[in-house]
Amino acid sequence: MDIGVNLAPEHATGLSLSNPVMTSAGTFGGDGYGSGVPIEFPWNELGAVVLKSTTLLPRLGNPEPHMTEQPYGWLNAVGLKNPGIAEFCEDVMPGFVDADVPIILSLAADSHEDFVSLAKIATEISGIKGIELNFGCPNTASGLDFGQNPEAAKRVTEAVKSQVHLPIIVKLTPNVTDVVEIGIAVQEGGADAITAINTVGGMSVDWHTGRPSLGNVLGGLSGPAIKPIALGVVYRLVRAVEIPVIGVGGISNADDAMEFFCVGATAVQIGSAALGRPNIYLAILAGIVERMEEKGLKDLPSLRKGLVS
Repeated sequence: MDIGVNLAPEHATGLSLSNPVMTSAGTFGGDGYGSGVPIEFPWNELGAVVLKSTTLLPRLGNPEPHMTEQPYGWLNAVGLKNPGIAEFCEDVMPGFVDADVPIILSLAADSHEDFVSLAKIATEISGIKGIELNFGCPNTASGLDFGQNPEAAKRVTEAVKSQVHLPIIVKLTPNVTDVVEIGIAVQEGGADAITAINTVGGMSVDWHTGRPSLGNVLGGLSGPAIKPIALGVVYRLVRAVEIPVIGVGGISNADDAMEFFCVGATAVQIGSAALGRPNIYLAILAGIVERMEEKGLKDLPSLRKGLVS
């Protein structure tokens, strides 16, 4: 059985993963950079580790509270809180330099120029194997225009691609009229893969007090409630683009992951389900292998052939 995947088959170096289970940006450990993950945790057994969206300069993020649990998932409005790329290089990345697993750095920016500057720095960081461009975090203005405008999305992707030697993944927001149009645009701009989806815009309020649950009022919804949305987006993207699509959104067990593979996802990212539960990555991976054995599948693409459409 072969569970390895290549997220950048057309790229000169490729981006090969030993298995299709990845972390999702911002959810690996308490700070998105692995803080709090037990030192004995075998994270080298993951397909890839995607580190938190990092910006050119430090950001304090949105007012607290940043996150609230709901019956249907999580609402968050962290606001891209991060130490900035310089401190990341000095204090965070040294812990991953010798990692025996692909490290992918998520980048977020307010402008075309900042995305290019960030990517140039990231591509020179020892140990980084790929870059994920965050085109639309729903609780901050950063990147939002790029994720909602196909021309802007293509232009930024093209500019970054021309300046770096690493594979480029673009993470798309579902908060648009036509996400497929954006997906086609970033493919035309040279993206090697697409991640779909980011959180779905929303809010929660206590009607007794009139107070919103989040300090930023509006935030992004993740968790089980968005899985049908994510599946639908991945299904449509896979049929519209020729580059790999990474599925994310509401995956909390192996059956969820198998649904994404069934609609054509090349790999999956685990997000809010892993908060405080890092062992879930390996549990999902083990479940994927078990289900493939039960079905007699030799590889993941074989599963897509079973989709009745």
